[in-house]
Amino acid sequence: MSEAAGIQAAQVQEAQVQEAQIQAAQRRPAQVRYRLLETVRAYAAERLEEAGEARAVRDRHLGYFLGTVEESEPGLRTADQLGLLAMLDAERGNLDAALGHAVRTGQERQALRLFMARLWAWTVRGRGDEAAGWARAVRAVLGEAAPPGLELPHTLCVLLASDGPYAAPEALRVVEESGHPVALWAWIVGVRPSGGAVDHWRRALAAMRAFGDHEDPWARATGLLMGEIGEFEYGRGRARAAEGWLREALARYRALGERWGLSLALYWLSLAAENRGDAAEALALLEEAAELAGLLGGLESVPVPLMLRVRLAQLRARTGDLVGAERELTWAGEVVGRTRDLVAAARVRQAAGEVARRRGALGAARTLRGLDGVLDGVLDGVPRVCSGGGAPRPRPRPRFVRAVARAPIEGRD
Repeated sequence: MSEAAGIQAAQVQEAQVQEAQIQAAQRRPAQVRYRLLETVRAYAAERLEEAGEARAVRDRHLGYFLGTVEESEPGLRTADQLGLLAMLDAERGNLDAALGHAVRTGQERQALRLFMARLWAWTVRGRGDEAAGWARAVRAVLGEAAPPGLELPHTLCVLLASDGPYAAPEALRVVEESGHPVALWAWIVGVRPSGGAVDHWRRALAAMRAFGDHEDPWARATGLLMGEIGEFEYGRGRARAAEGWLREALARYRALGERWGLSLALYWLSLAAENRGDAAEALALLEEAAELAGLLGGLESVPVPLMLRVRLAQLRARTGDLVGAERELTWAGEVVGRTRDLVAAARVRQAAGEVARRRGALGAARTLRGLDGVLDGVLDGVPRVCSGGGAPRPRPRPRFVRAVARAPIEGRD
């Protein structure tokens, strides 16, 4: 657009604002967005329907925003992610309308493509419920077989729309062999293969190897991170090697300027430092992870936001900041009250017991023996888990679980 044309368009928009045809809504500094008044919007929609042009206009709208989001999606894993996320947030109404139109009109390919293109933004913003809701909506119009070339978005949509946390082997194979960076998201967040911890670890290492020479530097860094998580969680005596890989992944994320992967790497590195007994380093790393998560949309942008708060509380207490620890636990307690998550409640009360003990309030710490009732509820809610179709494994013994939970309360760090 020429400068003269731009000035003319701005003058027309200003005149329309004065005539109350459109509204100006400033979203960011130096940027003004305009929207139709609802009465004008309804009138225009009626005229389009009468003219038989509504479907064609909505199809063009869908095509435009599908192209916009697909073009911006790779940039969400680069240093440009904050600007792109802001743009996608500003267009959220348009994107929802476009995806809703694709679903209502049964446009399977367009619905899958737009769902896939929006998936990473939902992840980075911590909007898992929104992603799952759209997955269910798109799933309703899908056939059993994926459209050619759309096997990965079809599989991810089906996985996210399902009620259970475990992925069928065939579906997981499609995800892992796709070669797309978002396949690693499926590994990090929400998709859990059946087969137990050992299988989970082996798949993490396989993901690391598979993405080791990927053309996308973010995928290479995340593959390395996945290998570290597998080693740290399930490896035996490999914590030092895992920490080395993690530091390398951290350096790669810093070089890329990508904040989501960086915050996740910092979280796991803080666990490694805590495991070595260095509470000060662990706290510094975790504080940086929390700061980055705040830039991305709050602690909800990390996979387990409540545990980040609980760990911040514990590490603050262990480094002498009891006031800060109690502040973190107050926030965590409010979240538990809203979600009624019994496992989370047990973790928060465990951390509260540790803080009380460090304040010297042993009586208050001991009152948290009321944890028994919480743990009973947790254990009652834990199903007997079948591994590979075999006999159900027994639930953890209550005496053992309570002993582990009470360790910080009774002075065993």
